[in-house]
Amino acid sequence: MLPAMFFQWASAQIVSTTSNSSMTSKQIVSSQQYREGGQKLWFMKLGANFSGLQVKDDYKSYDIERSLGYNLEIGMQKRIARTPLYYKFDFGACSNLGENRTIWKDETKNGIKEKIKDFEFGDQKHAAYISPINVGVKLNFGISFDFNIGAFYMLEYLPDDLIHDYGVNAEAGLWLSKFYLGVKAQRGLNNRTEIDDEDETFLSNILLRIGFSF
Repeated sequence: MLPAMFFQWASAQIVSTTSNSSMTSKQIVSSQQYREGGQKLWFMKLGANFSGLQVKDDYKSYDIERSLGYNLEIGMQKRIARTPLYYKFDFGACSNLGENRTIWKDETKNGIKEKIKDFEFGDQKHAAYISPINVGVKLNFGISFDFNIGAFYMLEYLPDDLIHDYGVNAEAGLWLSKFYLGVKAQRGLNNRTEIDDEDETFLSNILLRIGFSF
């Protein structure tokens, strides 16, 4: 009886030790990969897009009233060596203002602002974008602070045409474990004004999102 109980206890200890050793090995490998860099993180983000245009006149910029829409984004970020820096790419879809518009010049700053107030949008359109070049930093203090900047290319669908746009984007957010909360700004560099002699207008999106990693 006693020998049988002893062997059962010994077997349990061996299984427990083997299981603990396996978990410890995984933790060591994960820790080593973290120190050496190269970690990959896939994510999905979704939320609201406040789509607008920005008017540039006499080296000054004015924001036109924004329109509310949607945003959905999927991407990956990869740590650079042992630093807190990372490389990121993403692609997504959002609602945009769509059609090109013209803001007529005015002699006074107040006149321009009045015309901006009367500016009317067409129906929102859908757009797809890809942002293949982004560099960011992620600092972990229990909650991870995340900031990155990069460039994007956008294809906007219109019923009778396609609009190509490109520009720069910047993003800031917080990671709590696998969950994300942040804001991203996209600034187009393609002039959307139809008439060459008039004030230049550029796409200006503000994206508020929640997300998660997987």
